[in-house]
Amino acid sequence: MSTSPTFVRLAAACVAVIASAAAFPADATQASTTFRVLLEVASVCTVDRGADVDFGQIAQSTPNQALEASGSLVVRCNVTTPYSLALDKGLHGDSAGNRWMAGPGGHPLPYLLYSGPAGNCSTAASVQWGDGDAGTCILSSTNTGVEQHIRVVGRTTLVTPVSGAYSDTVTATLTY
Repeated sequence: MSTSPTFVRLAAACVAVIASAAAFPADATQASTTFRVLLEVASVCTVDRGADVDFGQIAQSTPNQALEASGSLVVRCNVTTPYSLALDKGLHGDSAGNRWMAGPGGHPLPYLLYSGPAGNCSTAASVQWGDGDAGTCILSSTNTGVEQHIRVVGRTTLVTPVSGAYSDTVTATLTY
């Protein structure tokens, strides 16, 4: 089978037209715009009970027996969110900053709360952690983006305790 010279010329002409069209694109009109990509990370914090301050069970107390127990609060915030953590007076506290656990027949047992062994919410180890009233301090910090376990240290002295269970409920308030 032979190819006619006319067909070959026609094919060559088509190839030349296609090649020139590819080399010289037709004038095209363009339009463009811009848009933004956005994200806002809110300052958000939560506080949860980590562990209760539990002095345990005392089989026999000695006069003026001092006890210390630790618990914790867990604070979660977005990175670099400053916060403060206050503790109220508990169910049995008073306006002078005193806290009591209520025992059998309403018998009170005084106790103190601190933010750590050195009283980290104050430079003075003797300053109680509270809500700022009656000389108490409020813990302030900035979250680093990781879960923070804040130590709560309780101290009490058994003078003449009545046998039975003692308790109080304290509310921690996180402000950010």
